[in-house]
Amino acid sequence: MEKWEYLTVIIGYTQTNEPKTNSVDGRELLNWKTVPFRNALRILGEDGWELVTGTGPDGASNTNDPLYVFKRQWSGKGYDHESFVTRVLTM
Repeated sequence: MEKWEYLTVIIGYTQTNEPKTNSVDGRELLNWKTVPFRNALRILGEDGWELVTGTGPDGASNTNDPLYVFKRQWSGKGYDHESFVTRVLTM
């Protein structure tokens, strides 16, 4: 039986109304207002993550910030959040 691991990403918006990556698995990015969501999507795809679902503003998450859920096949190691943050901030 296949095992999966899941990752959540919350999007925030700046005054320019461009989507930014606010937090990954509940860990807020310190410089999130400078991290375009498209950069996070690119890295998550490179790491094998697939978008499963998302909620829009004021969706089921009861927040104004959209929430996206990703999955990938479980590797037994867990996800290296620090590597993700380093790569997304240097794009």
